[in-house]
Amino acid sequence: MIAARLIGVREFSYAALVKRYFDVELAKGSQKANWAERPLSKKMAEYAINDTRYLLRLAQLLEKELETLGRIDWFRQSCQRALEQAAIDRERDLDEAWRISGAGALRGPASAVLRELWNWREKEAEAADRPPFHILQNRELLYSAERFAHGETPDYKHFSDRRRRAFREAAGRGLNVPEKDWPVRPRRFGTRPSAEGSQSKRTEKLRQNRDQAAKELHIEASFIAPRATLEAIAADPSRADALLVRWQREMLRITEDGGQAPEVGK
Repeated sequence: MIAARLIGVREFSYAALVKRYFDVELAKGSQKANWAERPLSKKMAEYAINDTRYLLRLAQLLEKELETLGRIDWFRQSCQRALEQAAIDRERDLDEAWRISGAGALRGPASAVLRELWNWREKEAEAADRPPFHILQNRELLYSAERFAHGETPDYKHFSDRRRRAFREAAGRGLNVPEKDWPVRPRRFGTRPSAEGSQSKRTEKLRQNRDQAAKELHIEASFIAPRATLEAIAADPSRADALLVRWQREMLRITEDGGQAPEVGK
């Protein structure tokens, strides 16, 4: 939760915040229950009610604390960026969406099969009005892609005959993809050896500014900017506006032109 992290709360799950501000332990027994079932059991209904019971009061308390700390504008900036990023994520290239965690380890036909299986799962989930992992979990997609690429035919007992047939047809389409059309790993842009030294120095300076600000504000350093973001800005200062909101850039002492503001007294 953005507000809690800006305040400096380290445990910011909903249950942890309810415990912190209301001294109430929320039961977790129904977290992994099948919420598609109807009617809901009494226990599940109570869980759902408790999961929202404290939201409004919690939001009011967090907002008041942000105002006291003078960080309410930081909160608004961060929320706006989160909304913008969510819109970008929804519109991301579908040709890349299939690259689930672990996909980068697959090569050749296995990668092509994974892409087809992912697209098959999306259609099945949409038709059944279920989350994709209810059809087949990611680890099983990866396993199946590898097995099909090695000439095997993985199977799942919970598949209906129709779903099993569609599953195998999707794998067949992947196996029939010509080699020239096999997915390739996204290109990683590196830096020239001659530039690595100065980039490393810029990264270290940004890290020092970040860590000092985090210590003074009593918030997590990674919330100001994770290491990967520091490295990206050090490599290309023009990306600062795209990667960070205004308050984060100020904490890193990044000027409008992407440079570094001088320290006080220097």
